[in-house]
Amino acid sequence: MSDTDSASILYPNDQPAASAPPEWFKADIAAAETRLMGKVDDTQERDAAGTLYGESEQAGEFRDEDVTPFFNREALNAIKSEDPDRAEALGQASKALAADMRAAGTSSKEFGEALTIINEVAYETKSDADRDRISAETMATLARDLGPTFQSDLDAARRFIQDLEKVAPGTIASLDGSGAGNDLRIVRKAIKEAKRRGY
Repeated sequence: MSDTDSASILYPNDQPAASAPPEWFKADIAAAETRLMGKVDDTQERDAAGTLYGESEQAGEFRDEDVTPFFNREALNAIKSEDPDRAEALGQASKALAADMRAAGTSSKEFGEALTIINEVAYETKSDADRDRISAETMATLARDLGPTFQSDLDAARRFIQDLEKVAPGTIASLDGSGAGNDLRIVRKAIKEAKRRGY
């Protein structure tokens, strides 16, 4: 398997996906929440969105109905699979992620698009070789498109994902399990959001 295997573009291999942080980890979670809030100035983005789409579609607006169907469907699948613990974990993760995105001014449309991609990728059957190929292609495309900022942009996205994992345990496992952690669209969205938040 290559150095950049099926779970390593958005998070390093030596970062295990913890199921839940221990009590002593609360200070680290608080620090992650602070970083996730970042220094966001989307005044111009909001003004432009208001002009283009009207007030109801402004950047940063978060509507639960844009994202809850994804989590409800996944929770229902877990219940059908007789996995109530996973269903409960999905419920908690959905609340934590939605709260984070809302607080940081991320639009539900942007977040919903990422969830749609994750859902699409999850239903595609891929071998380890396929995942390795996709990982290599994604890295090559990003290196070409981002040029000298490639590594710093990728590092920012990884820090962003690691902080999301702290406030919504299971984020990394979802990216790993679905294969979406190597999808070019998801990595680009993670980089964009990390930069917007000031990582």
